[in-house]
Amino acid sequence: MSDGLSKPTVMESIDEADGQQGQQSGKEQSQKASPRTLQHGWAAWWNGLTTGGGVYLFALLQILLFCMMLWYSGFGTIPTAQNAFDLLSYLLTPFEQFISDPGEDLTRVGSIAMLYFLLSLVSLGLLLIGTLEIPMNFVDPKEYDIPGLVRKNRYKTILPNPHSRVCLTSTDQDDPLSSYINANYIRGYGEEEKVYIATQGPIVNTVSDFWRMVWQERSPIIVMITNIEEMNEKCTEYWPEEQVTYEGIEITVDQVIQADDYRLRLITLKKGGEVRNLRHYWYTSWPDQKTPDQAPALLQLVREVEEAMQCAEEKNAPVIVHCSAGIGRTGCFIATSICCKQLKYEGITDILRTTCQLRLDRGGMIQTCEQYQFVHHVMSLYEKQLSRAAEE
Repeated sequence: MSDGLSKPTVMESIDEADGQQGQQSGKEQSQKASPRTLQHGWAAWWNGLTTGGGVYLFALLQILLFCMMLWYSGFGTIPTAQNAFDLLSYLLTPFEQFISDPGEDLTRVGSIAMLYFLLSLVSLGLLLIGTLEIPMNFVDPKEYDIPGLVRKNRYKTILPNPHSRVCLTSTDQDDPLSSYINANYIRGYGEEEKVYIATQGPIVNTVSDFWRMVWQERSPIIVMITNIEEMNEKCTEYWPEEQVTYEGIEITVDQVIQADDYRLRLITLKKGGEVRNLRHYWYTSWPDQKTPDQAPALLQLVREVEEAMQCAEEKNAPVIVHCSAGIGRTGCFIATSICCKQLKYEGITDILRTTCQLRLDRGGMIQTCEQYQFVHHVMSLYEKQLSRAAEE
């Protein structure tokens, strides 16, 4: 397993800085993925727990927390469904009640609060342990034996997983480089195939390849979750101010709409006699070198993109999502989109399983513990919105 999630600042540097730490993480992952020597006693039990049982213990502790909340309900009203992150926000409830009612037994209040706090920490810890055990599934660069490939990758250690990578159509069958782009098809809710494409932010050498992919896949929406520069270049500006042509594809920006947290460009694509419409969402509120402090902006973007897909001419075409490396912020957006559908249609959501599914399709998706926690925060907010809507 990679140390990417246990050391957020290191893994963040791939997507947010220079991409040099990915090689180290990939090597560590390969070493830890090799067969382990047989262990006995508590060591073997704990090893088995962290690879699978931790998830079940996490669920059990959530049930215990919920039971305690019911017993504890005299101190205030608590929503019917919460996760470990949200439960912590109610930690000080008994103390607030004690202040308003000095006659309350301090010992009982303190005991309940302490037990509540400890259970929340253990529950959260088991959740993160489960996350640490998910293989990053990075690709060994040796798997690609294509001359000149380095010119088409923004980071030399972040490569598309071969089984799901997007292959561009090319007239030159003898040149494998002409069909290469650093992008993967990503499964969606219910493991529906090719719902998204996760890709790196285009570099100067790949702008034309990017637009070839947009046209080939008939994508009606692009979601960009990075600034052009954050300490250094994260993505080249691949769209025109007004109009430009790449590989016979005429790209015209018809309108730019400025929202609070993103910029929407309405674009027309023309090739031959065919005309298509494209929506380009540029999310600009993700802070440099960290995750956002607030969840509403990303959730709003996810919901707007979903609504736009329902109205798109090509409803079955993939949504293209990219940041810089195409794994960190991109993974957060796609995971949130999938989990929102699951919560809406099933009443539950499994973020851990979704992360595993994403990493099978493209290695390293959702890079850090911070990003993983942020997805939980966004889903908690969405659950509250659904609950309020149901009450109304």
